[in-house]
Amino acid sequence: MMKISAKKIRLFLLSTVVVAMASGCVGKTEYPTDLPSADDPGKPTDTTYIVVNPIWTGANGLEFSHPRGVAFGYDRSVYICDTDNDRVVRMSVTGEFIEQYPVPHPVQITQDRQLNLLCVNGENVVYRRPHFGEGVFDTALIRDSLGVLVEVQYPSGDSVITDTILMRYPTGFLGIAASPLIDRHYLVLDSTRDVISILDVDDHGLAGDIFRDFARPPAKNPVGIMTYLTGENSYNIVFTQMSRYAGLRIVNIPSFSDVVLDNSDIYNMLPAGHKQVTRDDLGHFLIVSTPANEIYRFTRNGAYTFKFGGPGLAPGQLNGPHGICWGEGMLYVADSYNNRIVRYQLSTDLQF
Repeated sequence: MMKISAKKIRLFLLSTVVVAMASGCVGKTEYPTDLPSADDPGKPTDTTYIVVNPIWTGANGLEFSHPRGVAFGYDRSVYICDTDNDRVVRMSVTGEFIEQYPVPHPVQITQDRQLNLLCVNGENVVYRRPHFGEGVFDTALIRDSLGVLVEVQYPSGDSVITDTILMRYPTGFLGIAASPLIDRHYLVLDSTRDVISILDVDDHGLAGDIFRDFARPPAKNPVGIMTYLTGENSYNIVFTQMSRYAGLRIVNIPSFSDVVLDNSDIYNMLPAGHKQVTRDDLGHFLIVSTPANEIYRFTRNGAYTFKFGGPGLAPGQLNGPHGICWGEGMLYVADSYNNRIVRYQLSTDLQF
C-alpha cells in the first residue's frame, strides 16, 4: 500500500480551503457595469468647480484694472494681462508676485516651449519677451492696415460719377497662441480682418491666412485661440468666433483640415459674443462667455456637461470675463470687470 506523508496531507487540505474561499468571494462580489468614462458626462453628478481662496485682486501693491488675459506658462508661472494698468504680471501658482513688465494695453499672452513670451494688445502689434535677454517686451511684428480699393458713386449735377477710392481697414490682434511644438512658431488672430496667421521665429508668415491659403472655410469674427498637441509633429488649433452657431472651430496642423467632433453641442449651444477657450488634463474644453458671464464645460468629444459662474460680484460669480486658462489642476479666469483673477478647482480634487 502507498503511504502518504502527513506533510502532503496538510498541504492538500490547505489548498482545498484556499480554493473554496476564493470561489466564495467570486460568487459574492458584484462589480458595476455602468461606470462612465472620463469623457462621458454619464449620470447626474455632484462634481462642481469650487472657488479657491484667496481671489487675486492685485499684485505688487497695485490692484488689477480690467485684466483681460491669463495664461499658464511652461515655466509653471501664471501670466496676467493687467490691461488698463498697461502691464503683464507674473505670479506663482500660490499667488506670490514674481515680476511685472510694461506692455501697452495687453489683452492676451502666451509662452512657447523655449519660455519666450508673446503678447498682443488688440491693435496691430505683437510684443515678444525673450527668455534670455534684457527681460522686457520688444516689438516683434507690426502689421500695416489693409488697403482695399472700393468703387463708390456720388451725384454731380444731373449725372452720377463713379470713382475708386482706397479704404483702410485696421488690424486688430485679439488673440495669440504659441505652437506646442519646439519650433517656436506662433499663431496670431486678426479679428478685424477675419485672419489667423502662422509665423516663424523670425516673424515671417508661414501662412498668411490658414483658411484662404489652404482653401478652408473662412473664419468669422475670431476672438480667442489656443493650441494643444495631437502627435509628435502635429497639433490642433482651437479658436472661438463671435457667432452663436459655429462659435468654436478646431483645425489640425499640418493638415490644415477642420476637426469635426462626435457631438455638436460645442458648436451649437455657445452664446454669441466674445468667448475664450482652454482645455484641461482630461481633454475637456472649458469656454468662458463674456456676455453670459458663465463657463461652459464640454467633453473632448464635444458633448455638453455643465456650466457654472453666473453674473454678479460674489465669489464664483463673474462680470465680463475675457480670459481663461488651465494649469496643473487649476482653472484661472480673468474676471475683467470685477478686476480680479478667480481660481477654480474641481470639488473632487480638493484636499481636506
